[in-house]
Amino acid sequence: MAKQVTVQATQQGEKTTPPCRTEEDRDTWALTLGGYDVLGFELQFGQDQGNNFVTLRFGFGIGGGISYTPYASIPGPALENRNQDGFVLSASGQAKFAAGPLSAKLEGGAARNYAEGVSGPYGGPNFSFRNRTLGIGASGSIAGQATYYTKRTSYYANQGTCHL
Repeated sequence: MAKQVTVQATQQGEKTTPPCRTEEDRDTWALTLGGYDVLGFELQFGQDQGNNFVTLRFGFGIGGGISYTPYASIPGPALENRNQDGFVLSASGQAKFAAGPLSAKLEGGAARNYAEGVSGPYGGPNFSFRNRTLGIGASGSIAGQATYYTKRTSYYANQGTCHL
């Protein structure tokens, strides 16, 4: 269960500002780069709703590229407790394509989050044509990956409550 802190707004002229960020302003982004020539790797780092993370993916495939997205997530089942460091091991198959703001990805895999003691499937199709997403490349791979994430570094306001 997430810890909650009461939000006390401050008055600045005619504008009321809570001491927390809103869910719409949450820190979520990722930069991914890598390549496969039969064997290969990908490195991804970023933030998922305030949790810093780094993922190293190693396996078999072909292709490569580099991309940035403001819509990132830690691989595996959704985090229940964002106030702790954690480690996720997973294996998946993925195919992806990126050209400027156009991106498409299909991934299916299974993951184990050792901090939370949960396992489960993840992935599915993802398509985006947004001017905030940028990338170039194409790849297909079957690989294992390890992700390390830190506890949440930001607080968020949502209807009078800061969610940690």
